[in-house]
Amino acid sequence: MDHQGTFHNSALLRCSDQHHQFVELLHVPCPALQASLCEALRQLYVLDALDVDGAITPTGRAMAALPLEPALARALLEAHKLG
Repeated sequence: MDHQGTFHNSALLRCSDQHHQFVELLHVPCPALQASLCEALRQLYVLDALDVDGAITPTGRAMAALPLEPALARALLEAHKLG
């Protein structure tokens, strides 16, 4: 993932923690930005940060509280659970 994708993941996770809706984001006029945002949402879903409706999950809320890129935040949470 490139730097832009990492930014989108982190920004979308923090927005979801503030109860923003993402439907409007997916209608941006720039195809490249739209594809990047869709990929960021897909990655957050795979990380269990968002549910199928795009709402933040308890895991996503914990990830958003960490000052890390979402994939690293998820890894840290899993490591903590494993002790």
